[in-house]
Amino acid sequence: MCIVETRVRKNKAPSLHRKKFKQFYILDNYSSHLNGRLWVIWRNSAINVQCQHSSSQWMHLLVSYGPNTMEVTCVYGFNHPAQRVPLWDFLSSRTSSSLPWLILGDMNCVRNSDERISSDPPNINSMDEFNLAIDTARLEELKTQGRWYTWTNKQEHADRKWTSLDRALANVSWFLDFPDAYVEALTPGISDHSPLVISLGGSTPHKKSSFKYLNCWRQHSQFKPLVSKVWQVSIKGCAMYHIVQHLRKLKNQLKHIHKTSYTSITERVSQVQQQLQLDPMNHTLCQKERILSQEYCQLKNVELRIAYQRAKDFEIKMGDASTSYFISKIAARRNSSSISKVVDINGNICTEFADISKAFLRVLSGATWDRGAS
Repeated sequence: MCIVETRVRKNKAPSLHRKKFKQFYILDNYSSHLNGRLWVIWRNSAINVQCQHSSSQWMHLLVSYGPNTMEVTCVYGFNHPAQRVPLWDFLSSRTSSSLPWLILGDMNCVRNSDERISSDPPNINSMDEFNLAIDTARLEELKTQGRWYTWTNKQEHADRKWTSLDRALANVSWFLDFPDAYVEALTPGISDHSPLVISLGGSTPHKKSSFKYLNCWRQHSQFKPLVSKVWQVSIKGCAMYHIVQHLRKLKNQLKHIHKTSYTSITERVSQVQQQLQLDPMNHTLCQKERILSQEYCQLKNVELRIAYQRAKDFEIKMGDASTSYFISKIAARRNSSSISKVVDINGNICTEFADISKAFLRVLSGATWDRGAS
């Protein structure tokens, strides 16, 4: 657990630790800020926590439990945009992290104007700096349930402000290791912030993805002859039935082409690189080098186009030769589209896949759905 904005002076912290958290271990950032702004609390019997880096705005932790290890960064950003620059620089500097990395807390900044209700004009520069740091670090938003606006000043009438200051972000490795993870923003109670609860998700099975046409297929040498051959097959029935059956036959053929020509591209690229390094002084291999290099570029371009299309991020140009950004987009899309928790018509919280399915089936069978509970 991470507590932000503690407002407890350093000389009073030890007594409060003993009184309220006697069975827990605690880390804080008093060494980086006079009054401290972050507390990290955990049970050592369950997990192991090591502070890798501490600042006045964040604490970067290495968390281990069993065979699993992850990085967690607890954040409490400063109010002034200029003071948050070191925070954005820290996030941007950790692009090479291979461990699952979770960033959560009060960023004190929104990503766009839709995340705020206020009579004050939005700070465009501040939002741009925040979004640039997220893009540079190749982070994605964790799927969020519960409250949309996580902070309010609780004032009356036109003076009331609502913003989404608290959030959870994660890198590619996190989404790959915890595809069903989500963050729940709870009701704030007496606080002006909503507590965030991270769930790693259950064992919800992912259904086999539906068939999608990939644009790179039309560049294959067998594509046009294959389409022509399939369309010449005689089929009895109406015109619409002809089209449906032709497309069904073509789909199976395209799946075969994709499996034989476009799967395991990364491994095939690696094999090509190894062939180029086998015997650099061999004249025959030197002649093949140009052909192998062209094949390498073609395979990498195909891999990039497939990831680009599946990520559906059309604002990014194709010049980036790295696919890790698109992989993070694909992982985030899968995470956001999954259903990991529902409240059924009786008010029961369902988190297991079987219970979630039964809750939906009850609604589809004619039961009345309580919109307030959902």
